[in-house]
Amino acid sequence: KKLNTDKLPEKKTVNIEKPKADCIGKMGFNEKREFGILEVELEKLEKRKAEINSEFEVGIEDNDKMVKLSDELGKVIAELDKKSDRWLILSELGS
Repeated sequence: KKLNTDKLPEKKTVNIEKPKADCIGKMGFNEKREFGILEVELEKLEKRKAEINSEFEVGIEDNDKMVKLSDELGKVIAELDKKSDRWLILSELGS
């Protein structure tokens, strides 16, 4: 015999989002420490980004150097975005 599935109720899927552990409550010791480290790292990355941009403004005649600096600038910007996002999450925890 075949089971008649026409009479069975449809299955409904329910997505329950669990809050992220790092977004619950106030900042703990590790988050405070990470926050301080991030501030220092962000400052260094911003400084390096400015240095690279100033080298481009002055002008670079060596194509290899230009390619290397372009690659480094891309990595610096990506790292800045990643660390800025984490800094923002931690700063919201602290407030």
